[in-house]
Amino acid sequence: MGRPHTPYGMRVKRVVPHTLSEKKTVITQNRNQKWSHRRRFVKFPVAASPDYAGVFRSIVITGLFALISSQYDVHGDLLGLLGAHPVTPLVSLHHIDVVQPIFPGKTRLKSLQHLLGSAEFDSASLIQQSICYDSDRLWSISVSWGFVVQIIRGVISPRELEMPSRTFLNWQLRADYITYAINTRPVARHPCQRPFIFYLNSARYDKAKKQTIGYYSLDKTRRIPHCRWRMDSPERIKSVVVLKRPDPLRWQKSPRRDCCRVMPSHTNSTLYLWVGNCRDREISELVQQ
Repeated sequence: MGRPHTPYGMRVKRVVPHTLSEKKTVITQNRNQKWSHRRRFVKFPVAASPDYAGVFRSIVITGLFALISSQYDVHGDLLGLLGAHPVTPLVSLHHIDVVQPIFPGKTRLKSLQHLLGSAEFDSASLIQQSICYDSDRLWSISVSWGFVVQIIRGVISPRELEMPSRTFLNWQLRADYITYAINTRPVARHPCQRPFIFYLNSARYDKAKKQTIGYYSLDKTRRIPHCRWRMDSPERIKSVVVLKRPDPLRWQKSPRRDCCRVMPSHTNSTLYLWVGNCRDREISELVQQ
């Protein structure tokens, strides 16, 4: 039997007949005078089947556009987000009034001016992350160019370092990590795995060597917990010097993180790093000497 015709606003309810010869269809009026659960199924004819290749191309293009134009509205400390920024250009910083100053000891306005100071030398590479390892002392080093350098005891995989640590809250002031469009990681609680933070102090351009020189100083406002691991501690490092050549054509090439290398140093209190384009088949890995 075909489906009985019912006017709009009526619901069809089928019941089991009392006898085999009797069949009833009870029509009950919907209280809201509308279909509460209404589904429409569209069947494409063979001649008008969708172009799945075109749909896939549009999805890829849309995904790339969403990646480039990502926007995160957060509260609190931006260290975790700016210290491990995705491989996208930094376009703008907004809602400054609800976040902490990105540089300690400075106001929000002074912090932004300080950040833009390094952008005068290489604006395309601002806060772009590089990862390297100190094979002699077994340290993991994350460089957010023009902003911060983080040194962590032990060897942490690049995949984990690329994820921002949750030093911030979402726009609803909740510590809900599933509301972000990116993967995040919790803040390290173990005293031996807490990073040593070195903020940008100053930067200059060396015309003779055609490279920028950034000086990063240890954040002394953060308490350094006691660690019982029997290994070299980054406590003796008081400053970090980062050498880098400007790359104005960065975003005209395939997006990729810069590579980072630990340079030899004459003093135990200063760490020298080189950041720049990766060589052929170069990746971020721990190389034992």
